[in-house]
Amino acid sequence: MRLTAVRPARIVGARMTMDAIQLEEFRALRASVRERAIARVLLLAMTWLGWAALATAIMLVVPAPLLLTVPLVVLLAAFEVNLGTVRAAERVSNYLRVVFEERRGVSGWETASADLAGRHPSSVGDPLFMWVFVAVLCANYLCVVIALPETADPTARAREDSLDLALVTALHLTLVLRFVLARRSLQAGRTRELERLRAVTGSEIRGDRSPG
Repeated sequence: MRLTAVRPARIVGARMTMDAIQLEEFRALRASVRERAIARVLLLAMTWLGWAALATAIMLVVPAPLLLTVPLVVLLAAFEVNLGTVRAAERVSNYLRVVFEERRGVSGWETASADLAGRHPSSVGDPLFMWVFVAVLCANYLCVVIALPETADPTARAREDSLDLALVTALHLTLVLRFVLARRSLQAGRTRELERLRAVTGSEIRGDRSPG
């Protein structure tokens, strides 16, 4: 049986040049963007399934309007985690664009995708899935309306039921407002984030080249 020696791609402990270090950095950052995208999809899928299971359980066991605010906590937590993941991924993408493309005078994937997004905003899509979260909120509010207890006089509601409905309605509207503001903040902060990275990486280069 003939054995063939396999040469390792990188020897542990071997001295690496700056180009090799930057190549490793580029690969690691691209992998982090890909892993965050996969994690976001899994998180959102589990969130929506978890909301459906929790809301269904509340409607079947104790259909109370105030208890239906518990699924809102799940939705808000998932939205905030997704927002943080999107911001981190976009920061990495901007860093790759500034350091590995603009600095070398090449137009790679990050530059091309950013230019495409600037010229055709509709092609970007919604990384926050805001409208999906809003749709789930509407479904949750529908469960609240269904869970309202019936009274003998349909034109009159008990005071406590009216207060519960007003509180739950305010919470739903607050979450919708949070989703809208977060989406606008993400869109408005992309240009500022890119300029900050250009300034930071430019200052680091000048500091390294200055005589000690």
